[in-house]
Amino acid sequence: MTKRSGFARQGIYNRNNELFAFELLYRYAGKSPQFQLGDKETSWIIKKIIENPNIDTLIDGKKAFINFTYNHLVQHVPLLLSKDKIVIEVLESTPINNTMIQSLQLFKKKGYTIALDDFVYHPHTEYLLELADIIKIDVLKQEEPQIEAQLRLLHNYEGALLAEKVETRIQYETCFALGFNYFQGFYLHKPDLLSIT
Repeated sequence: MTKRSGFARQGIYNRNNELFAFELLYRYAGKSPQFQLGDKETSWIIKKIIENPNIDTLIDGKKAFINFTYNHLVQHVPLLLSKDKIVIEVLESTPINNTMIQSLQLFKKKGYTIALDDFVYHPHTEYLLELADIIKIDVLKQEEPQIEAQLRLLHNYEGALLAEKVETRIQYETCFALGFNYFQGFYLHKPDLLSIT
């Protein structure tokens, strides 16, 4: 049986190499620790944030990116947390329907920051761009022309772009030159396991 070990944080940095935020990740221990987020895992993280008076210390007073599942979004779970402390990450696997869109519109109206995780442009997702403050693009297995092609499809997007899974200096320099606002990945910061009960 896999032993549960809690959650970790991974830094997100701006173009000045300054810490902008952390993404909180649920981690299972083992020979090869796995980071997972589903209903159960996200609920556990939310519970710990609400219960822990020292959460600001754990995230150094920065915002925490949290992957919310479809169920959490439509049940308005993010409203349990301060808009000043979290960024609502919408997983790429999240079903897009009227109920979900209405939930995102509610969060936007109440001042929450919304990020689209592993975003790949499709015409049917275009209206999500009006709700998103940050778009995260997975650059791990992409060469510069592939990344440029994605960015061309987002030429009308007015929010911030975050390059995630930046593993090497070359990937970082490529994304920096392409104009990304934020950067996340092992090259910058490997996840730290947090000690919290």
